[in-house]
Amino acid sequence: MRVLAMPADTNPAGDIFGGWIMSQADAGPHLGTGKVEVFARRDRDPGAEHRIAEASITYVAVDQEGHPRELRAL
Repeated sequence: MRVLAMPADTNPAGDIFGGWIMSQADAGPHLGTGKVEVFARRDRDPGAEHRIAEASITYVAVDQEGHPRELRAL
């Protein structure tokens, strides 16, 4: 999944909130991917996109004792 951060996703200093990045990472598996890349456009180079975060996520189902268990399709 590739996401482009928009100006509304930043704080007044122009930085991306870490929580916003994590919410994008959380949405990835729901869209069928375990890899998320977040890009942004910088003021000094507005035509180019720069990767600002990347995550590879593996979800594991666990039982009540916290041990991995088989994940069954719904």
